[in-house]
Amino acid sequence: MLTDTKARKAKPTDKTYRISDSGGLALEVRPTGAKFWRYRYRLNGRPSMFTIGQYPTTSIAEARGIRDWAKKCVANGEAPAEVRKRELAEQQAQKANTLEEIGKEWIARNKASWSPYYYRQVTRMLEADIWPTIGKKGIAEITSAQMLAELQRIEKRAPSVAVNVKQWLAAIYRHAIATLRATSDPTAPLRGAIKKPKPKHKPSYNLEELGKLCRAIWPKEGAIAYRLTEIAIRMLALTMARTVEVRSARWDQFDLDSPEPTWTIAREDMKRDIPHVVPLSNQAAELMRELRGYTGGRRYCFPNMRQPTEPMSPTTINRVLERLGYSGLFSGHAFRTTASTLLNTYGFDGDWIERQLAHSPGNKVRASYNHAQYLEQRRAMLQWWADLIDTLRLLDAGSPLTTPPLPAIVRRASSPDPHAATASPTASDDRRGTSLH
Repeated sequence: MLTDTKARKAKPTDKTYRISDSGGLALEVRPTGAKFWRYRYRLNGRPSMFTIGQYPTTSIAEARGIRDWAKKCVANGEAPAEVRKRELAEQQAQKANTLEEIGKEWIARNKASWSPYYYRQVTRMLEADIWPTIGKKGIAEITSAQMLAELQRIEKRAPSVAVNVKQWLAAIYRHAIATLRATSDPTAPLRGAIKKPKPKHKPSYNLEELGKLCRAIWPKEGAIAYRLTEIAIRMLALTMARTVEVRSARWDQFDLDSPEPTWTIAREDMKRDIPHVVPLSNQAAELMRELRGYTGGRRYCFPNMRQPTEPMSPTTINRVLERLGYSGLFSGHAFRTTASTLLNTYGFDGDWIERQLAHSPGNKVRASYNHAQYLEQRRAMLQWWADLIDTLRLLDAGSPLTTPPLPAIVRRASSPDPHAATASPTASDDRRGTSLH
């Protein structure tokens, strides 16, 4: 029998030769110096040779084990090479029929009909929560119990994500069944097991509460976080943008050098798949010009500290708010609800506010006709809002609050009588002369 030493020391000659081991196994040494394990057998009275593998990649012990498997194939009347070919084909088919592979096929099939935002959402969530755990399993092998365990794991962290993932998994199984790669959907028996969470309306702050918050995130001394994170939080307050829009803001979206600076968020970065132009107040433009000195050479305005080629982490802003004492009381998104409530209170047109929030009008007919950007109106509105924030953050406790005068465009829009529009507000509408303690 061959030893590893003898196999290793076998030298090539000008002709191919073989060194026998046992049971029909031999080491074939070729003139090039390459060495292959070969198994000689007879099937249906005809001699044949089966190549097991190359030495030393395939060791002596491994070669003998494969030889024993090949002997069984021959005993069953099958050629080892044909059996190996069939098993490899089955393995490839099994790999192609994993949950991940069919899921990616389903995504590719639907990508053209989805918005870029939705495509990224589906892809990101499945890559984070499903592919690493059960993605490599055969799609027909996954049981309802396994599926439930995965969904419950996600539900503990993010109930709304679990609901979405369950819907997508059901769609993937419908695709697999339609293409004859699965016969049943293991998510079907789980109806009601993962419940959609009741929507929690984000808190809206009144002027006194907003003033305290503004003084917290614009302290007169010291810093609340890294400068980049401070600017991100302040841009949320000043622009009414979504947290994800601020975190993912790119420098190619900004025009900071024109007399009327803007931030244009491309349709693929928007939740509604419609481009959104944000007119920047003087204060917001000044912050972004400062930020340009720090990160202007990068793609993202607010890069991730650990991975600078990626945007800021989704949790960064809320963690800072938590450290300031607003855990469970206020989030990045709540800047939007607060701004919407107060701007409506002060008489700004609802269409301007909804357009600034990048909301769709509830009435579909109205939505189809209302393509107005209201840029002039929204620029005046956001400038007034930034001036109000400045007034609030600089206000000393106990001092009376006098809000900035409403821009002329608001007075024109709210009343045909300019004298009526500038009349003193009542105490109930909380506009002027409010004392904050």
